[in-house]
Amino acid sequence: MSTSDKTARETIRERVKRLRRSAVLTQLELASLSGVPLPTIKDIERGATETPRVKTMRLLAEAFGVTASYLMNGDNPID
Repeated sequence: MSTSDKTARETIRERVKRLRRSAVLTQLELASLSGVPLPTIKDIERGATETPRVKTMRLLAEAFGVTASYLMNGDNPID
């Protein structure tokens, strides 16, 4: 299975958690960097929020340097 296939099969929570860990950020650091409240990040990563708001995804995508579409669907990470 290719990397793009694996990424497409990941959930939003898995992509956010993987990107945060790859960036060597704590949840608190990601909250500070992105402007997304810490409880929201925690909810996303534990799967309590399966469909985060578009604004939240845009803020997280900007912090990670990827597209919001990538976070939501596993699409191309760069425009």
